[in-house]
Order: sequence, then C-alpha cells, then structure tokens
Amino acid sequence: MREVGPRDGLQMAKTIMPTEAKRDWIAALVAAGIDEIEVGSFVPPKAMPQMADVPQLTADVRRLHPGIGIVSLVPNLRGAMAAIDAGADILLVPVSASQAHSQANVKRTREQQVEEVRRIAAYIATLGGRAPRLETGLSTAFGCSLQGYVPMS
Repeated sequence: MREVGPRDGLQMAKTIMPTEAKRDWIAALVAAGIDEIEVGSFVPPKAMPQMADVPQLTADVRRLHPGIGIVSLVPNLRGAMAAIDAGADILLVPVSASQAHSQANVKRTREQQVEEVRRIAAYIATLGGRAPRLETGLSTAFGCSLQGYVPMS
C-alpha cells in the first residue's frame, strides 16, 4: 500500500506545512505500518511552494526511515535527477491522456511528456545498481475537467 498524502494532499494547499510537521506526519505513517510513501514532488518551488522543501524532506526521510520506499513525483529529467540525489527509491512520472491536462500539468503535449519519460528511463539506465524504479501514472484517461471527453487515440 502506498500513502500519497504528503504529496497529493499538500500540493494544492493554500498554506505551507512546515518541514518538521511533514517529518512528524511521515513518522506517524511509518509507525502505522505504511512502507511506501509519496514524500513530494520535485517541481520548481516558484510553481509549487508547498514542495520547496522536498529535497531536504526526502533526504531526512531516507536517513530517519531507511526501510521505507520513498516515492517522488517527477515531471521531468531535472526533477528525476534531484529526486535520485535526495534518495528516492521510486520515481513517478505523470502522463496525461488529455492534451489540455498535459499542458496545464507539465506544460508539454502528451507526446512530449512520453518522450520525457524516455529521457528519464535512459538516464536511470546509466545508474546501474543505484537506479530507482521508474513508474508512470496515467491521468485523465476516463475524462478531463479541462477538456471533457478524452478520445482513445
């Protein structure tokens, strides 16, 4: 089971949770038996100030809870590299089925984002034994709040 609250639950919050409170929340999740946690998104702090502390938070969680799987959402190669440097075990790259959502979410077309996944995979392949696992998440496959119906092609 994967807990996504520290990432998904905070990314649109109007106020910024202090890093210490995030560490305490994650410690409580670990104490409850959760062994895989999405700690945050490696995105530009200007775009999402709630995630500005994610590099430090990830490194702290790696040090404090070495046995858990740390998942980081990474929209691009730069985010992937930063997440790997901070100690992430799993990289989650968002890919949207909807062109409108893709543009709003990662500022790329669907095709460009798929190419970005390829770039991240190629980089990970160079890391050998310290390579994290790469996952993609497909958003808006059954409809989109921005464009409505999403065709299958």
